[in-house]
Amino acid sequence: MVGNSVLLGNKQIELSRIRHGVYSFQTNSFRGFQEGDPLQNSVVIVQAFDAQDHRIRLWIGAKPDARPKPTQADINRILYSLHPVGATEVK
Repeated sequence: MVGNSVLLGNKQIELSRIRHGVYSFQTNSFRGFQEGDPLQNSVVIVQAFDAQDHRIRLWIGAKPDARPKPTQADINRILYSLHPVGATEVK
């Protein structure tokens, strides 16, 4: 019971940090969550997991005065372009 209470407390703290939503996604290679909205946040954090639960964490954003800023379509393009690399391909 204490463990569950700690996890629920952590969840509440984490959700209060995220101001503009959490969105789930799934591609052929990865599934995960996007924290934030590129229209409202300067940085969007994406956590993607492969079939073996390896985590990839991406921070996608731009400097405040940059034009154009990343859009949701840009983020989706990044997510759908990711694919796992086999251990023999890593150098």
